[in-house]
Amino acid sequence: MIPRLLPLLALLPGAAWGTDEFLGLLRKAEGRGEAEERIEYYTRAIRAWQSSHGAALLANCHFRRGEARSRLGGLSEALPDLAKAMDLDPRNAGAHFLRGRILLRLGRPQEAARDLAEHSALRPEEPEGFLELGKASLRADRPQAALRAFERARELAPSDFRAALGEARVWVARRRWERALRSLEMAQELARGGSPEVYGERALCELARGQNQKALAAFSQALALGEERLQDLRRSNAHPLEVGQAQEDLARDYFGRGRLHEFLLRLPEAANDYQQACRLGRLAACARAEGLSSQQPQKEETRREKPAPERRKPKRHLPRPRSEPGERIYAP
Repeated sequence: MIPRLLPLLALLPGAAWGTDEFLGLLRKAEGRGEAEERIEYYTRAIRAWQSSHGAALLANCHFRRGEARSRLGGLSEALPDLAKAMDLDPRNAGAHFLRGRILLRLGRPQEAARDLAEHSALRPEEPEGFLELGKASLRADRPQAALRAFERARELAPSDFRAALGEARVWVARRRWERALRSLEMAQELARGGSPEVYGERALCELARGQNQKALAAFSQALALGEERLQDLRRSNAHPLEVGQAQEDLARDYFGRGRLHEFLLRLPEAANDYQQACRLGRLAACARAEGLSSQQPQKEETRREKPAPERRKPKRHLPRPRSEPGERIYAP
């Protein structure tokens, strides 16, 4: 039984437990491990609900059914249930939190920020809400609101590296590279070097500073850790929101390293990175991988026909950034 249901169910007469159809179905739904079965029993419970059971229990059924649907990967399919849960019970913090995360994943950060702000108002002691609120605020182009949310998350959970990482992302978005690196140092110390996101953001900062080799090293660290994390999430049957974000981050870093390899004229390495990003769903990488692969044989044939003397190429540096580095490296 979900603990948060206990205060609601305690208000019902004890005799109702054995005879009430709605309560029996609700108990079965809560006891099922498979998402498909939970959806089935919550649906039946919703049909059996009567006004005497109270709106809060019906709201919880819609919330739990939406949660189960999101577990199956149907993020958009979960939204109607979550909206219904909030209509019936505006204080259902779990529904606000889950819908905010889903909306952020679906590319609707302003709507996500509203839901996550409501969750944080209802549950001001939970750092997860402020961490997600910070992400949504940053993507909605509200950097000051994002910094406030990350600062509150750090106060609630001072040993969690994600607050410092979030602050670093704000400074990256504002092109404050040195400030971002200081936040990343803090995040890396708290994460004990085990966060692919920290290395991915460090790669952007080094890139903007013209430190190509440091950027390549950071990308490589991010990719090694990111592959390991994605495998762990898949093996543990983690929520699709977690798996999807990890896969997107990994594809982004492969694509970023591929662009840097291409800039440095390391075309085989660039093609391989683009292929990996394509495998992970980065569609822009597929065309780049195909284009570079088609060029390889022609260049090899040219070398055989007209061998050129080996020359030591001068070290190339990226020019001083005039735009956010993610726009140059991660853009299609």
